Amino acid sequence: MRLLARSGRSVAPWRNGGGQTSEIAVAPAASANREFDWRLSIARIDRDGDFSAYPGVDRLLMPLSEGGLELLVDGVRRSIPRFDVIRFPGEADVSAAGVTAPSLDLNVMVNREFGTASLACQVVERVHLVGGRSGEVTAIIALDGDLRVSGERLEREDAVLSDEAETIEVTGAGRIAIARVRPA
Repeated sequence: MRLLARSGRSVAPWRNGGGQTSEIAVAPAASANREFDWRLSIARIDRDGDFSAYPGVDRLLMPLSEGGLELLVDGVRRSIPRFDVIRFPGEADVSAAGVTAPSLDLNVMVNREFGTASLACQVVERVHLVGGRSGEVTAIIALDGDLRVSGERLEREDAVLSDEAETIEVTGAGRIAIARVRPA
């Protein structure tokens, strides 16, 4: 299990230059903005505009900001509430619409040839156990509240990453996102 603090992340422009992203984790490790098996990041959207294309990649997105996010996905307007998840293929024509204030969005991307991914929000009330399997990557991202893992306080957007068959105990009160990446 590794703690990945938000304060240790660098910010980079999107592949198409239309926004910024803060990478939480990527595999293989040296693959930022190139070919990857999977990638976990938080994007900042400041204005309406197109998302970068990622052919062959499945994407999951969770709005983190109040008000959620409006997207156009292949011409269909979708309203995604805060902490809900939308899944779409990386080759889809996706753009942010109606952006009136900066929005943060948690993203999980997985190369279809590598495997599959899931993303969900979970409320923590005192204790929540997150089980992981060997070979599967499990990430826990603090969304709000007062949360701890192994006695370490999690600040907003801090993450815990594990690829072991272990159970991670999250204590406190708040919300976490749980992302899982499963090899095929």
